[in-house]
Amino acid sequence: MIKKELILQYFDNTISADDAVLVQDWAEQNPEDFRLMQELWAADNKVAEIQLFDTELAWSSFMDALETPAVEASSSDGEHLQDDDGAPEETEGLAKRVTLWKKWGPAAMAATAFIVVVVLYFLWPTDQYVTHFANAQTDQIILPDSTIVSLEEGSEIKYPKSFDKKEKRIVNLDGIAVFDVASDPNKPFIVEASGMGVKVLGTIFELDAVDSVQTGVKNIEGLIRFFELANEESFIDVKEGESFIFDGNGFTETTAKPQIFYFSPPPLPYHTVREVVDYLNKITDGQTVAVGENFDWQRELQVSLETNNLEELIRAIKKKASITLVNKGCSECYEIHRFRVR
Repeated sequence: MIKKELILQYFDNTISADDAVLVQDWAEQNPEDFRLMQELWAADNKVAEIQLFDTELAWSSFMDALETPAVEASSSDGEHLQDDDGAPEETEGLAKRVTLWKKWGPAAMAATAFIVVVVLYFLWPTDQYVTHFANAQTDQIILPDSTIVSLEEGSEIKYPKSFDKKEKRIVNLDGIAVFDVASDPNKPFIVEASGMGVKVLGTIFELDAVDSVQTGVKNIEGLIRFFELANEESFIDVKEGESFIFDGNGFTETTAKPQIFYFSPPPLPYHTVREVVDYLNKITDGQTVAVGENFDWQRELQVSLETNNLEELIRAIKKKASITLVNKGCSECYEIHRFRVR
């Protein structure tokens, strides 16, 4: 909080250049407070003018104005009572009242002016706002209602110091920000930006008001209403996960469509019949052998040789080739009599 003395020095033009910069920065962040301080300073100067009032000169002028009418009244009106010195009682009473005014009048006026200034400062129904400018790449602030706002660099937000006496929680945005709105069903939360408004009760959304041509909103959680400030009947309700922009002509959905990924297994390698037969012999510890000459030894087929399961491999081979096997009395004892690639 800036010192009051610096603000008064600023108004009196008795402040240093460095301190003047501090006051100017504070005034930009607190324009309503600065305005009130100006009014207090101006009122204080008025009080000083009253206290510097030349009472002697005013008294002399006043008595000169009263002297002739008083004398005429005393000489022409025979019914006026006179005191021992012969002065009219009416004139004497008036003189006493004027003397009291001369002594206490300026002080009473100064006190009254001071009271009026104090009452105006504390009771005048003024809205006090805070303006925050984001200098960092991501700047996060918490509003008086506990709403969390994450501002992108260069964005600016203006909001009341308190929402207590307000029916709506209204803030103004220039730039891009994400709002995590504190729930309050009795006080709708409204963001105004570039002629557009977003109304919520409790949700998370992103508002992009950088472009003067179009304004965009993305609803992250909950439900929001995106509308024109000049015509609230022109609106669209944006559901969770949806995005829309308004370009002056209407609302356009910009919701990203979900990407569908299809799993495509890698292609099977090619192996010659000779390589396949040798692999069958290997995984059966020499119990599967080729018999005869009915083989396409150099022909290739697509089959994986990365399994040790004999039955699984034979099923894969039969899909690509014609193979004849004769079991020799054990689970993995085969004679291969034919192996032709289709």
